[in-house]
Amino acid sequence: MVAAPSHPQNVGPCMWVPLSVYTAMTKQNQTYMYLLSYMDLWETADNLVFNGGYTEFFIELDRLCKPLTLHSSLTDLVTYIRKGIEKLKKES
Repeated sequence: MVAAPSHPQNVGPCMWVPLSVYTAMTKQNQTYMYLLSYMDLWETADNLVFNGGYTEFFIELDRLCKPLTLHSSLTDLVTYIRKGIEKLKKES
C-alpha cells in the first residue's frame, strides 16, 4: 500500500508573497478592471441619474462646478463631490 502524497503532484511552483504585496496586487487588479469597464460604469451612472430623477441636482451642481467628463482631473472630481455633499446637507 502506497501512502498518498500530502501535496497534489500537479501543482506548479509556488511562491509566498507578503500580505502587503498581495494587497497591493489585488488593488491594482481591481483598478485595472475598473479601467477596462469605465464606459459601462459611466453609462450606468448616467442611467441612474436620468431614471432616478436627479438631473436637476446635477445640472445645478454643474453650474457650481464645471461638469465632470472622462477627462476631468482628480482635483475636479474631489471638488465636485465636496460641492455635492455640501448641497445635499443644505437640502436636508
